[in-house]
Amino acid sequence: MVVDNIPNAQTSIQKVKSEHRSLAILRLMMGELGPITNDELLSHCLSFYALGCGRDELREQLRSLERMGMLKIEQAGALLVVEIAERGREVAEGRTTTEGILRAWPDCPY
Repeated sequence: MVVDNIPNAQTSIQKVKSEHRSLAILRLMMGELGPITNDELLSHCLSFYALGCGRDELREQLRSLERMGMLKIEQAGALLVVEIAERGREVAEGRTTTEGILRAWPDCPY
């Protein structure tokens, strides 16, 4: 496979990773981490799924999910405390879909 336009290919890869990361965040909060967590714990957990990213990128993604109504966020010192919202639960369970978040499926690994 030849990729003629590397910047566009990388943009597409970043978009796919972002969609996976968004779903993983929501699913982690529906399971292992619980409905309230912080950005530091999320960062470590995402790394287990090879979806890790820098702190600024993760925080921007969390803020984007907040703007979409998926999360509620509060600053607590140096950490962001993150709570999943009802809309985020619906997306995490695959009951609804939202652009920018990978659709959940049965046996989803996240």
